[in-house]
Amino acid sequence: MPHEGERAGVTTSLKRLLSSDEAQKLKARLQNRAPSEPPAEASGIIVERPDPSKLPRFVIAIDGSQGAVQIEEGFPGAEVGVVTVASVMIDLHKLREARVGGIPDPRKFRNLHEPHGIEVFLPSTNMVLDACGDARESYRNEFFRVLGEKRLAEDGESLLETYEALLVARADTGADKLACPLLESCTEPKAGHKYHQALGTYTCACGKKVLFSTDALRIHESFMDAGSNQTVITESRSVVEHLVLVNYLRYFEKKKMWGSIEDVAFVMDGPLAVSGHPAWLAMSIKKELQRLAEASRKAAGVTPIIFGIEKTGMFQEHLKLLDQRVQKKTRSPDQRPDPRKLAQKGFLEPGRVILVNDGYTKKHIIFKYEPPDVDPDLYKAYGATSHYGRKVLYKTASGALITAMPAFLKAGDDDMKAEACLDQFNSLGAILSLLDALVSNAFRDATIPLVVAHAEASLPARANESVLKRFFLEHQKAADPS
Repeated sequence: MPHEGERAGVTTSLKRLLSSDEAQKLKARLQNRAPSEPPAEASGIIVERPDPSKLPRFVIAIDGSQGAVQIEEGFPGAEVGVVTVASVMIDLHKLREARVGGIPDPRKFRNLHEPHGIEVFLPSTNMVLDACGDARESYRNEFFRVLGEKRLAEDGESLLETYEALLVARADTGADKLACPLLESCTEPKAGHKYHQALGTYTCACGKKVLFSTDALRIHESFMDAGSNQTVITESRSVVEHLVLVNYLRYFEKKKMWGSIEDVAFVMDGPLAVSGHPAWLAMSIKKELQRLAEASRKAAGVTPIIFGIEKTGMFQEHLKLLDQRVQKKTRSPDQRPDPRKLAQKGFLEPGRVILVNDGYTKKHIIFKYEPPDVDPDLYKAYGATSHYGRKVLYKTASGALITAMPAFLKAGDDDMKAEACLDQFNSLGAILSLLDALVSNAFRDATIPLVVAHAEASLPARANESVLKRFFLEHQKAADPS
């Protein structure tokens, strides 16, 4: 590692190194080379769209950000982790009225969205609170406390209550593999460190220390006494983001408001997936969303619209390269083409969508060879234990490239080994129509809700502004114009 202010010389010569004999030998052994022609299954399909009058009027977007702040009064390296999760409600009717030549009028745009933010401050490196023994214990203690304090609505449940409902859905699966979070600080013999999963606060096996229900997330396992705890804060942010989504849906159930769910769509910034130590949470979320979707269908005959959007990553890169490949083929050697026209052309036709399953993923995006004569059940599908939605690759009517991820909302949606079919992608026609309506000109392949949500998540939260309260107010106005 270089000293502060010192330039690392090796990075300036990486391209030269890649042309060396050793690097060329390595590249020659590459199995997963990009094909010269787009694969046949990547041509996409046209999906029937619902009547525009049947589309939701509102979109609630959820996005989070994180950071760390140094504490001058503390020991060396002492810092606080900051997590901000913003929810933004976009009124599509107002958006349509505000568009001038496809771009929202800035004077009207500020009235298009209603933000709500949650800020979470967590002890990080070398920061010890109250009577805690060390920084790791301080983090465990505070994360549990803060989740119990945060609510999206005054009459709604806390994020801790939402989390513990998901913990109950998990049952004891995998709990026997968890190590006691006090293993490094407790003087009891290791044989006595038997972790058991429970709700709220409770005592460990030795009866001397306090455990928390949130310990089951295992985030504390990557906590470092001396060094960056970026992983801890990143995983904490991810948990809060996904709890916010489930909390919204549970609020509709609690208030018996399923009749209004058809008027709103929920979109997450990023995939519908939880990775790292708390990855088990994804399977509990899948169960809970399926339960809630079934409750909505029984009460109102409506399946909620829930999806994520991946702005970056391998699937989005694959989509971009796929759409560019025909451009490279048609370039004239003696004439440089107009890049603006190339961007509009591409391989995919606007309005077409590629339905992704496990076979497509492993063959074209994240390569994995599975012998044809071996039982396919021996291999897990990509994302089988961490995803609660499945991806589609879409080129909007305006030419934007979007990797979207509708949620698993009924049995069979998660059969990634089978050939992808429309029935496995809930409300896909409505989702694609929403994406067409929400494309933003602010950034390439961006959508307005996520642009706004990210901006709000990067600013201090507005704790006095409730998206839920605003949604129900606007929904009632729409239902009763008088």
